[in-house]
Amino acid sequence: MENFFIEDEFFSTLDDLIDYIGLDVEELDDNWTTKVKLSELEPMFQFNEKFIVDAIINNTDLFEDRFPENSDNIFDKIKEGIIASVDLDKLNKFIPLFYFPTGHYKTITKQDLLDFKN
Repeated sequence: MENFFIEDEFFSTLDDLIDYIGLDVEELDDNWTTKVKLSELEPMFQFNEKFIVDAIINNTDLFEDRFPENSDNIFDKIKEGIIASVDLDKLNKFIPLFYFPTGHYKTITKQDLLDFKN
């Protein structure tokens, strides 16, 4: 088993979990178990037109002195420019990938750890 969470702690392998436990697996109670959250490798976020325009809208105070008095359609023009000129697929390929919980769980037992070690 690889790439899972126990509470907020991330483990990439069962070896990491064994090190974290701090005991020899043989010393664990025969009924020892722990519930882990499974994870998947995903981008930390993805850019889209709405995301970028919302980021600009939510930070208009940074450019407050540059906005016209009547800026009703200014964001439509910005969105149009983004759509016409930004390759969002290419940009999104540069977003870092991390393991995030999937909402699915699995129980690891002492026997799982013993099997892994052997």
